Amino acid sequence: MIWMSHRRNTDAAVILFGDRVTESELKVDTGYARIFVNPADEDWLSDMCAPLHIELIHP
Repeated sequence: MIWMSHRRNTDAAVILFGDRVTESELKVDTGYARIFVNPADEDWLSDMCAPLHIELIHP
């Protein structure tokens, strides 16, 4: 199932149901990973959240 948010309808999200797909059928795309303790990645997350009015709270 593909779902589009009413707040961010430029990107599609894929919805997977746990009883219909197994872990072995999925693969992690390591080229797309983010590490949010890295300042550049945290800035990326902040930029993605800002238009959605989501505030990041730092520990």
